[in-house]
Amino acid sequence: MLIENSLISADSINSSFLLDEPTHYSLNGATPILEIIEQQAIRPPGGDHYIGDFYSAISALTRGGNNRIVDLLQQVYEIRPMTPEHHTNLLFRAVQAKFMKEPGYPNRYTTSQKWIQLLMDLVNDEEMFETVRETLLTKDTTTTVYQRYAGERALMAAITRGKPTRAVDLGCGGNYGLPGMSIGEQFKPINDNTHNHTLNRLLSDPFLLEEGLAIDREDPYNLDAINWRHSCGLYPTELESGGFQEVLALEKRLSIDKAVRFYQGDLLILPIGNELSEANYDFVSINTMLYQLQSELQVKVIQNARKLLKPNGKLFIQDFAFKDTSNLTKLCFEGVEWGIKGNYRLFATGASSDDEMFEVFKWNNGRCRQVAEGEDFQRFFSSIGYNSN
Repeated sequence: MLIENSLISADSINSSFLLDEPTHYSLNGATPILEIIEQQAIRPPGGDHYIGDFYSAISALTRGGNNRIVDLLQQVYEIRPMTPEHHTNLLFRAVQAKFMKEPGYPNRYTTSQKWIQLLMDLVNDEEMFETVRETLLTKDTTTTVYQRYAGERALMAAITRGKPTRAVDLGCGGNYGLPGMSIGEQFKPINDNTHNHTLNRLLSDPFLLEEGLAIDREDPYNLDAINWRHSCGLYPTELESGGFQEVLALEKRLSIDKAVRFYQGDLLILPIGNELSEANYDFVSINTMLYQLQSELQVKVIQNARKLLKPNGKLFIQDFAFKDTSNLTKLCFEGVEWGIKGNYRLFATGASSDDEMFEVFKWNNGRCRQVAEGEDFQRFFSSIGYNSN
């Protein structure tokens, strides 16, 4: 049973609690979640001020001793194993899913105090509270953003040089990536700070997807999945500027694709070698999904991805991560702040390079509108015989 609500009014909460010393609350093992919440209050994803104010409100309520908010964080932590980053990201998405289609969203919530009022209404409404709690216990974030595939599209063009190719998207979400590449969907303009604007030049090169396979646990064409995806995939500031209509138009354009097949399955237990052909694909992509998993599960998904690759195939991983300096075949996801420029990176690896992770591109943030060279940019392009001059 949920803990009795402390019935703190919104007016009695001051957002100056943010980053002060704890008052009368205990999160026990869930304390790392509050740490990430407070990081993202200062440096929110994409610099979105609505999200920053939301996390400021959560911090203020938690530190102010609101038992319902504390209980929500603690119970989900105890019942469902997931990383603090995933928990934090999912928390905002769960609330946005509940209010996104209401009149005045998000413009009514321009300060942390206004978010506090909304959250107080939520915790005092048993049905709304249970809906958010159930979402946190059962859903995963699926922030499908077509723009995030620009780096992978560029690298595939550099390697294939116009030849037909086969590719897999593991954890495809709404299945935007491969269908978009297949039909030639353009990416939004990118401020390219790489040598000779390599990424933008490669995006103008031909790319032919002969066969694509998109895999996810959720069917992207299920109505519930569509509604959840829209709640996850758009920041409030993007909703303000017509982002929802843009997404609907994109999905309509992608529907004409015939080259990509969807397979519904758990990435941890894929029937590779049975229903799915082993060593059959030139490229496999894992885009902004591994951060959600604990380290041992990350290893399992990467192992399955490698099984799908041809001997000379490449695996692309784009996420908030950095190279493990003690083991160059691994990545580290823990402790990566999302709001720091350059922490969203694209890595490439494959058997031909002894499975070493090459950091090829660094993005300004997860919206991928500005790019710089990763630390292995030159080495990677040399390894595939591509001259970026």
